Amino acid sequence: MKDDATIHRQRRAGRPNARDRVLARARREPGGARNDDFYRVPGTGGVAAVGPGTGDYHGGSWKVLDVSWNVSSYPLTSAGAVLAAAAAGKVTITRNADADFRCPIQP
Repeated sequence: MKDDATIHRQRRAGRPNARDRVLARARREPGGARNDDFYRVPGTGGVAAVGPGTGDYHGGSWKVLDVSWNVSSYPLTSAGAVLAAAAAGKVTITRNADADFRCPIQP
């Protein structure tokens, strides 16, 4: 991947309007000191601990935490739910520093 994010603009009907979306390509950013937690949950996908508008959001610099199931999987849709499942022994959370990345969330 390139060092800086590649920005793409999707256009509907061939011209910009209020429904245009800006997409950013993620780039690897291992070991950043100010990374926010990003849980990779099988069956749910990615769960971000914070986002734009929260005081702890650091602009899309993510610390990856892999989640593995110790029981049958079910949806975990918040960082609180992931941590509660870990406290109950239902999941195991493993730090994966090699997977850290940077990709801002667009509000």
